[in-house]
Amino acid sequence: MTPTVRGRKTFDPAGGIRPIEVPLDKMIDVAVYAALPLSTDAAPLHAVKHQLRTGQTEVTFEVQGQPDFISLDPFERRIEAERADNIRELQVSRPP
Repeated sequence: MTPTVRGRKTFDPAGGIRPIEVPLDKMIDVAVYAALPLSTDAAPLHAVKHQLRTGQTEVTFEVQGQPDFISLDPFERRIEAERADNIRELQVSRPP
């Protein structure tokens, strides 16, 4: 499977200054799950680090089973204010 993910990184300087978008170019854990992972203890079908950059990046996995969800930073190793947007249900597109 080869899902496309959209990466972005923001910097929040605080002190009443609005967060700004900064370039993303990091190795980040990406995992796929058969069901919605409700905690960082959920067992993924597959997890590996991928180089993610600002914008869209294709990541390729070989998995056993049917993946239904993808998660960026599934083990919560990065500091961030909003984690809810790190998990998405996979949308399968079929060729015409």
